[in-house]
Amino acid sequence: MCLAFTLAALLQTGLAQLWHVYVLALCLGTVTSIDFPAQQAFLGDLAGMAEVRRAVNLNAMILQVSRMLGPAFWINGVSFGAVIGSLLLVRTQPAATPRSAALARLVACERRWTSSAASRAFKTYLCL
Repeated sequence: MCLAFTLAALLQTGLAQLWHVYVLALCLGTVTSIDFPAQQAFLGDLAGMAEVRRAVNLNAMILQVSRMLGPAFWINGVSFGAVIGSLLLVRTQPAATPRSAALARLVACERRWTSSAASRAFKTYLCL
C-alpha cells in the first residue's frame, strides 16, 4: 500500500526518477517474496482443503487482473484498504494437525488405562 501510494505521488508530482523506480521495485520484490507464500498457505484455511484448487486458480486470476490495472496506482493503493478490511473480518479455525490427533489418541488411551482393573491393581501395589 505504501509503495503504491509512494509511486503514485512521485508520478503525480512529476518528481519520479529512474532510481525511484529501481528502489520501489526492490522493495516490492522483497515484500512479495514474503507475502506470496503466506497468501498461498492462507488459501487453504480460507477455502478449505477441498476447494484449494479453485481458490488458487481464483487467486492467480486476481493477480493477473491486478497486473493489468497496475498502472492506476491511486486505485491500487486504495484497494488495499478493502483487502485489509476483509482480512480483519476473516475468522478461521485451526486445522487438525497429526500431532493433535496423536495427542487425542494418547489421552483417550490414558483414560481407558486409568479406569481399568490393571491400573487399580498397579496403584494398589504402589501404595504398599
